[in-house]
Amino acid sequence: MITIHDDDRGQRLMEVVNPFIVEPGKENVEIKVISNHGGLEGTSIDLYYESKKYAEYNTDESGKAYIDAPSVNNDNYFSLIVEKEGYSTYYSEEEFIISLFERDFASDLDVNVVPSEMYEGELVTVEVSNDVGLGVEGVSIWRGAVELDGSTDSEGILSFIAPSVFMDREYYLYAVKEGYNFAEATITIRDKSSGQEQLKIESQNTVNESELFSVVVKDNSNILLSDVLVTFNSEQKTTNEYGIVMFVAPNVTSTSFYLIEASKSGYLPASSSVEIIYLEDSNGVASTKLEICVEPSIIENEAFWVAVRDDQGNLIAGVQVTFKGTNLETDFKGEVTFSAPDVGWDEIHKIRATKSGYSSASTEITIKNVEGFQYWYLIIVVIAISIIGIAAYFRYGWVF
Repeated sequence: MITIHDDDRGQRLMEVVNPFIVEPGKENVEIKVISNHGGLEGTSIDLYYESKKYAEYNTDESGKAYIDAPSVNNDNYFSLIVEKEGYSTYYSEEEFIISLFERDFASDLDVNVVPSEMYEGELVTVEVSNDVGLGVEGVSIWRGAVELDGSTDSEGILSFIAPSVFMDREYYLYAVKEGYNFAEATITIRDKSSGQEQLKIESQNTVNESELFSVVVKDNSNILLSDVLVTFNSEQKTTNEYGIVMFVAPNVTSTSFYLIEASKSGYLPASSSVEIIYLEDSNGVASTKLEICVEPSIIENEAFWVAVRDDQGNLIAGVQVTFKGTNLETDFKGEVTFSAPDVGWDEIHKIRATKSGYSSASTEITIKNVEGFQYWYLIIVVIAISIIGIAAYFRYGWVF
């Protein structure tokens, strides 16, 4: 993407917003050409493939054109020549190379960017997971045609600093790894010269994993701000009237820093970090087993509680608990509440608990039928009374 604005020499510059990776044969790929006054209508876009002109396009009144990518023959890329009289790109580029990547692998990547809009100079976190939600290590991240330094870590995370911009600009981000279909997302980097007031984030410096903690957001005058969108560990919440929002620290495999982001219309966004402390057992080995705590017998139609802890006895938040096809996630106390079903007779049902980074756990409970339960309870009572009566008769000659 290139930005268009008027520089101090009076030269008119334009920004071409285009993807740098597309699937072969993909139709209606959006290309945008804009200046600081908006979309540039009538910009010519010529598509070349294997050194031959493949198609011609012109931008509409909003500065957009929709192109059709060629199918792969020999070359795995094509180029766009973008021209408009009186304008040039910031780097005097007119040709833009777009790679053709097939999506023919069995595994997909999913990319999540936090935040999706940021100001220049701010930290951006990219999270890459596979099609079952687990972080993928060693993924290359591209911002447009620029490959970022490094690759995703063992949690599928890579962070970078948003570059300087002359005006608000949109970028394509790509996640690429051999053996996976590529994934893409878009971000918007905003010019920081708007003069808006910066938000302030206050929180603990360190938090134990699985621990509940608060985040407070203020303005520069230390006035508490409500309705501020706060993002932590991909979870988004809004501050209450006291400027406070609560989060649960995730389980970690090592002590790690996590980003906290705050944004509100009319303010410059802010970011901070909190250190999540890894709790080790006495042998210095992380807890990896889940344990389910629940009453073994439940009366039908009654609510019952399930608690999940690790093998060190720590209650675990964010565990997926499944009972009779219903999936619930444990709260910050490591608990969920289910309702026992109506049963015609006593039934045995399984409860399963799963969480990334832990061995899953399961247990069985018995759902008691009320009538059957009352019937057998009555029988037990009668038998008990009979035994007491017989014993009294033989010992004291009593008769009930």
